[in-house]
Amino acid sequence: MNNAITQVVNGLLILAVCLMAIFLVMKSQARTWRLLGWFACIMSLTLVMIEVYGWYRRGDWQIRSAFDLWNEMQRGSLIWLNNTLPSIIWEPMNFILHFPAWLVLGIGGILLLLLDHRQVQRHRIGAKPAPLLKRLKDWLFKPQEEEADKA
Repeated sequence: MNNAITQVVNGLLILAVCLMAIFLVMKSQARTWRLLGWFACIMSLTLVMIEVYGWYRRGDWQIRSAFDLWNEMQRGSLIWLNNTLPSIIWEPMNFILHFPAWLVLGIGGILLLLLDHRQVQRHRIGAKPAPLLKRLKDWLFKPQEEEADKA
């Protein structure tokens, strides 16, 4: 019983630290999510190209999971996360890490780009942009109005 409570408290503390870091980045004007999103999308495309090249050379498609990629890049941090994170957090994370690496990075990158887009829209004056038809009408007929004003 005591071990379960300790795991829940550890999980809540880790979640609180992650949320605090996320909200601090959201408050900054640095557009960090956009940079990370594009980096993840480019890595995803690179991994797809590596898998396609391997398929071309060997004749069979070998899918690399995100777990295998992380294990090759930095095994120590993966082992540390496995030993440190409570099972409530580690099990869903482990499930996601066993999907193809290009899929995990691609979806993560797109989500980060969407988060950045929403953040930029919220920081603008607060008004939603005009409907597309109104913007097109303004763009098409504005030069004629300017010529009428000059005459």
